[in-house]
Amino acid sequence: MSFQRKLCTTSMLIAAWYAAPATADLQIHSASILSNTLFIDGKEFTPPSSTIEPLIQLNGTTLSVLQVSDDHLQARVPSGFQLAPGVSYQVYVSSLGDPERFGSLTTSEDLAKNSASLALVAPTGATGATGATGATGAAGARGATGATGAAGTRGATGATGAAGAAGVKGATGATGARGGTGATGATGATGAKGATGATGNAGATGATGAQGVKGATGATGAMGATGATGATGAQGATGIQGATGATGATGMTGETGAMGAPGPQGLQGVAGVQGATGATGATGATGVTGPAGQGVPTGGTAGQVLSKVDGTDYNTQWTTPAGAAIDSAFGAAVDGSTIAVVLGGTRIPMTNNTTPANASLLESGGLFLARQSGTYLVEFNVDLRSSVTVGIGVFSNSSPLQPLTIEATAPRSHFSKSAIVTLTAGQVIEVLAFGFLGAIVVDEGTLSIVKLGPAPSVN
Repeated sequence: MSFQRKLCTTSMLIAAWYAAPATADLQIHSASILSNTLFIDGKEFTPPSSTIEPLIQLNGTTLSVLQVSDDHLQARVPSGFQLAPGVSYQVYVSSLGDPERFGSLTTSEDLAKNSASLALVAPTGATGATGATGATGAAGARGATGATGAAGTRGATGATGAAGAAGVKGATGATGARGGTGATGATGATGAKGATGATGNAGATGATGAQGVKGATGATGAMGATGATGATGAQGATGIQGATGATGATGMTGETGAMGAPGPQGLQGVAGVQGATGATGATGATGVTGPAGQGVPTGGTAGQVLSKVDGTDYNTQWTTPAGAAIDSAFGAAVDGSTIAVVLGGTRIPMTNNTTPANASLLESGGLFLARQSGTYLVEFNVDLRSSVTVGIGVFSNSSPLQPLTIEATAPRSHFSKSAIVTLTAGQVIEVLAFGFLGAIVVDEGTLSIVKLGPAPSVN
């Protein structure tokens, strides 16, 4: 028989030890009691018959079964039941039911397979902190003096001992300390003066005395005769430069000298700060209409393209390609879209596009990529909700694609240009707003690109 230990995860921890015989089917893994309910986890709890209810007992008391599954049981604990810390409680479970209600259904071997028990021990709580020492109690009253005990019986006097022998004479003691000096006697009478003694030898010279205080300065003596002139001394160091003298009168202008050779060119100065934009000038008078330029020829019908008649410049005509679709791309801006124009320009996305899959141009996010080199007709139109001094045009690889740009020279709301240009494979085409810091609202915008033919050859 092996014993194992499980810890429940409920708020009231209970240690469970259970036996798991090799032949047992029903086993209890853990148990806990919370809010008057006994929770049991294990396996093979389901009774062999639907008419039988498992038997659950706590310390021999049969409990009411609340829930039954193959691996979980719940039973009602009697009201008022409390776990005492450190006390062992016996739990018994049998899937064969209560023999008093259902009768004996099994042999002892079946009971061993379908029954199990375990011991539950409620954990002891941690020792509480030591309480503060109570105040010292008042001193108790003094007890009465006990009675004096009876005097003991005096013992008998012992016999007197024999006299001892005389002792040996001791050694002479040490000399005592000298007594104190006696008082001085009275002074005797003065004797007669004796003869003068011989002169003694001269004593040694005494040490030099300290230097005396300096005497007052004597009067100045008469001036002595002038001495002979001394030799000339060495030249002294150069004196400090004197203050600059007053400027002299301007002399007469000399003759102009010959012009010198030009000096080297100086470094280019730093560019000055750009001045504020001047006020817009009055609109000039309309000029004389110039001759028609070499733009796109008038005429033509839907689906036609321009083609060269011969090698003469600008000698083109509208033709209909035989059995071929127009190789083109078209994009439109979202009406009412607001564009925040920043320094360097902001793209006007032409995201509503109709670009064939096999076209020479590829559209992505309002950008058009030329996949083949050739001659293209490019046209754009942009209408704003209000007039703004802003520039709008077609850019290729972040550079203006001339002559398809309109500069920010005066407030306007309509922008439109078209031109035939040569594009190389890999060039990116987009419409940018530039020359203005602020927001514009696009009322309508379109970009049309049509491939007219291969790139012209270079002679």
